[in-house]
Amino acid sequence: MIQVNLITGMLGTGKTSAIKHWLTQAPKSERWAVLVNEFGDIGIDGRLLANEGIQVKEVPGGCLCCTAGVPFQTGLNELIRRAKPDRILIEPTGLGHPKNIIESLLAPQYREVLNLQTAVCLLNPKHARSDKHLAHQTFNDQLAIADMVLLNYQDQASQEDNEAAMNLLSELDKPYVVAEFGQSDWQLLNQSHQAVELASHAHHHHHPTAIKITAALEGERWRRFQSQGQGMLAVGWVLDASIELDAGTIQEWVQGLPIVRAKAVFNSNAGWLQLQWADGCLSTMPAPSALDSRIELIADLAELNELELAATQFEQQLGPAK
Repeated sequence: MIQVNLITGMLGTGKTSAIKHWLTQAPKSERWAVLVNEFGDIGIDGRLLANEGIQVKEVPGGCLCCTAGVPFQTGLNELIRRAKPDRILIEPTGLGHPKNIIESLLAPQYREVLNLQTAVCLLNPKHARSDKHLAHQTFNDQLAIADMVLLNYQDQASQEDNEAAMNLLSELDKPYVVAEFGQSDWQLLNQSHQAVELASHAHHHHHPTAIKITAALEGERWRRFQSQGQGMLAVGWVLDASIELDAGTIQEWVQGLPIVRAKAVFNSNAGWLQLQWADGCLSTMPAPSALDSRIELIADLAELNELELAATQFEQQLGPAK
């Protein structure tokens, strides 16, 4: 049977970094694969994980946890058929409710195929003192369903944040490990999943765009993709690889925006770079060259007007789309 792990956590908790580290530890005798879902439409996490030489299947547009489960099951079936993996790591969007995913994995058609093991939730200590997160049903259900919690970004949190996080996990009676830079021992993935009964909640979602990005850029220098759902807004761009951005300008621009998270892989005057921003923390590192650059911003829907203005100013710097 294929071992399966669900890796949850809110936006910006470091899920992709944790998965990348586990992939470097995968036993040589095993084939691992990743099913990844992003809230936006352009797909950055899948590209970052694919660079590790692992089979990756993306389900863009925030649909991995739809009640019907069609995008999820289609992606999962294709990944099983294509990769023939020994283990699958499933990373839903940080806004994705885990209940429907667990139910799909335990469905009769997968009973003799999949063995659900540790459900891992990544927690940023800052979120343990955030009223917005503590009142968020998905945040609470991700923790409730977790068999193991990875306490990430402790070094970037205050003593009060860290104490609040450990108190929260103590109240929930959840085992946890401190993940330095998202790194932890892959063996924690081998626990059996303990079922937790969760109440059903209304789920407002959006579906993947029908436009294929590879086709969308034919004859275009860049193109914007925009979608919204669950009170959040995703704005992203795909740029022709020939467009060279100024690394310093992009970093400064991202840090000044009213956003929840930013991710990018882009060609710059410093070479190809990977950028991530969340909770006031920015990181950049070298990235392999690619066929196009991709930038995505996620913000509260209330910031629509300000983000639209910032997007327009950015596009003016890019020049004509065609």
